[in-house]
Amino acid sequence: MSKIKVIKPQPKQYLFLSCPADIVVYGGAAGGGKTYALLMDAMRFINDGSANYTIFRRTTPAITANGGLWQTAKKLYFPFNIRTKGQPFYEIIFPSGYNISFRHLQYEDTVFDYQGAQLSVIAFDELTHFTEQQFFYMMSRNRNYNVNSSVNCYIRATCNPDPDSWVRKLLDWYIGENGYAIKERSGKIRYFARLGEKMYWGNTKEEVLEKEFHYEGGIKEFVQYLNHSKTALYDDIIYCEGTKDEVYVEVAFQHNDSFTENVYSFVNNINTPEGGTHLTGFRTAVTDTFNAYARKNKL
Repeated sequence: MSKIKVIKPQPKQYLFLSCPADIVVYGGAAGGGKTYALLMDAMRFINDGSANYTIFRRTTPAITANGGLWQTAKKLYFPFNIRTKGQPFYEIIFPSGYNISFRHLQYEDTVFDYQGAQLSVIAFDELTHFTEQQFFYMMSRNRNYNVNSSVNCYIRATCNPDPDSWVRKLLDWYIGENGYAIKERSGKIRYFARLGEKMYWGNTKEEVLEKEFHYEGGIKEFVQYLNHSKTALYDDIIYCEGTKDEVYVEVAFQHNDSFTENVYSFVNNINTPEGGTHLTGFRTAVTDTFNAYARKNKL
């Protein structure tokens, strides 16, 4: 008779695994079982071939280190008759077709490798190793490619204490002045909206929606705000919008008397400071248009 091994989450792991929030961060010192909790969370969908689960570490060596994420995952999932893929894309595939991928975001612009990606669940193992922009950009990739999937898309993360990280600011409400988590607030769900670099928090969705975190005039008013301390070279803000291949695009700009260019690009309302094909296409179109006008008018 084969021996049955039962694996159960510890109390803190259970709190992490049972939380229904869209974004959950499991913090604590090394050795608290945070990475193992991510691997347990990924087992939810092993019978759903339409789902996928992607776990990010900042570098590939952080995935493949002896006794690390990849080795632990293979050992945990081995009884499920899995198939594995190794370098360069580490992946575990279950009989249903469900796959768990282990990927890196080594450089700031590595996120652009995922333009167009549809990732059912995204997990960051050691969130403080990633940048704030990487986190919020990848949030825009958190979506299902199959409308019949059983997964309601969400994000999970682990982190070690780091008072100088952007994650400390993100979790500020949950952390006391002494730098330790406030026990009574652990597991409490809160809501936020993000406009540019600013976060708007509330204890309910309604509380967040009541906040004035939008520009009444849309991106035209946003440009007006950006130019409020400068001298505009003309009064009207240039604005255009349109849809092509089911992709909606808005553009607004206004020249001023400064010598510095400020361009803010967004995808699905998330700032993309490193640009991308959307910004490259815009720059090319603007340059071609101005050059054509100059040639036509012999300027």
